[in-house]
Amino acid sequence: WVDMASAPSAYAEETIHAGWITKEGSKFKSLKKRWCVLRRSEQGPTLAYYENENSQRELGRIALTGAAVSRAKQGRDTFENVLRLDFRGLHAVLRKFILCFETSEELEQWATHIKSCIEGGAASEGKIRLRLTVIRGNRQHNPSNTFCMIAVRSGVGGVSQTLFQTSTAPNALEPVWNESFILDVDPVDDIVEVLCIDHYLTTEL
Repeated sequence: WVDMASAPSAYAEETIHAGWITKEGSKFKSLKKRWCVLRRSEQGPTLAYYENENSQRELGRIALTGAAVSRAKQGRDTFENVLRLDFRGLHAVLRKFILCFETSEELEQWATHIKSCIEGGAASEGKIRLRLTVIRGNRQHNPSNTFCMIAVRSGVGGVSQTLFQTSTAPNALEPVWNESFILDVDPVDDIVEVLCIDHYLTTEL
């Protein structure tokens, strides 16, 4: 089952939310507390981070377009409230960012703002922005480790370009994902494809 709807329209550049986040380093996986600022613009949403709230020097920036936002199943060091930002490729997570929070309320607040920004970014010229949610699969004959790939094909004879991949539903007869993705598509020519695949057999189901 797949749900697809038009995403909200574009916003002018603005700051949406700011506060302290303990984030995992992109190169060295140690945790550091940073002052983070969530912004959205016509170029898409970003999360910039600084040494403190008064610093003008940006230490880094995460472009959030295409990120899958989820609460981590396991904590990180002393933190129980952990948010994951996953950027998925064909068969694996290409990039992952870990954000840690002191309270569950802080995590939920940031998650809500980040998801809203991702869904509310601007589509490319000549395209519309869609939110596609992969909900669940139909009952299968045998349990399998199943994932879905989301691809866009330009025209009937075009080549499919895989954009996103869900997580793998382990040993499931009726796999459930409930994962959402944002796609920019040409409303006239593009064809959106959702393929359900066995993780080990790498064959289409």
